[in-house]
Amino acid sequence: MEYSDLTHSSMVDPKHTELKHRLMILTHGDHECKVNPPGYQFPKNGFDNISYYRDCSEVWDKEPTIGTIDFLDEIAFLDLKVSNNLKDNPNICNFILKYFSNAQETKVFHFVNFYRPLIPSDDWNTFCNWANAFQFRKGVFLEIMNILKYDGEHHDYNKCLEQILKLDTKKFLGVDYHHIINDEEAKFISFKNDSGIVGETINYNPSSHTSWNSKNGNK
Repeated sequence: MEYSDLTHSSMVDPKHTELKHRLMILTHGDHECKVNPPGYQFPKNGFDNISYYRDCSEVWDKEPTIGTIDFLDEIAFLDLKVSNNLKDNPNICNFILKYFSNAQETKVFHFVNFYRPLIPSDDWNTFCNWANAFQFRKGVFLEIMNILKYDGEHHDYNKCLEQILKLDTKKFLGVDYHHIINDEEAKFISFKNDSGIVGETINYNPSSHTSWNSKNGNK
């Protein structure tokens, strides 16, 4: 079983696979400075001086663009990577809301953690509180990627599912969850989609996904 067999992002307009309609942002600096410049932080106000790529596969081959995101209406796939900094920078949530409300009728929000688990975390709690409180178009497909290998601790799958239920999933076009234990072991479950298969846990190998290999430097 591969990632491509699991994702329900096909519910979204196919343009989300085209590079010109994609955007990848890591909202802070990384230890190795391979993704962002040293000391980088997502701006506290406005959407100027944002470090970004069009796709995560570009990270190992080119430098990020630093500039103004004034083309958000063109984006149908946002790959946003966070590391416990949403509560300290509300402008990141402002950016997410701007994306959720952009001109695209359907779009993917690929929500990923970096360095520490997304669930459980303050980032996840902040996102849930914010998403539950605000109104936005229902065409957002939420793809949650919870990468658990960073802290070396065991994170119970069922307890993580309980955390996802904090979110008002009715607001979203679809909701998929990837519980990624390590580079070779992951669990997948869909909370909402158009296939009729909801609530079934599927085991898979995330390293079989080409994009996953690129993200982790396994080119």
